[in-house]
Amino acid sequence: MKNQAIASSLSHVAALKELLEDLQNESVELHEHQYHYLVFGSWVIEAGQRKKRFRFIWDGRDSYLTVSTATFSDSHTHTEWNEMREQSGPATSLDAFRRVRTILKDAV
Repeated sequence: MKNQAIASSLSHVAALKELLEDLQNESVELHEHQYHYLVFGSWVIEAGQRKKRFRFIWDGRDSYLTVSTATFSDSHTHTEWNEMREQSGPATSLDAFRRVRTILKDAV
């Protein structure tokens, strides 16, 4: 079980690194990231620009990607996230990363 946990975590970190490298010239910043191996490999990525951000929540159990957006007026603003759309299509976490990449590239 330990080896699978490490392999899964390494795969996730590699996918995140690839995503960030692909987006580094697109004015996209990573604002938050969470990974939960023990919750079926679920993860949360908050990325975008300083004032307009996207939150991607991957539910590893149900293979479900939820996409939300928010606008921040400044760094002290607490804002509400508006669900843009729910993506039930991605079959794997790596498919969900590809979808995140597409959405972020289309947004900038």
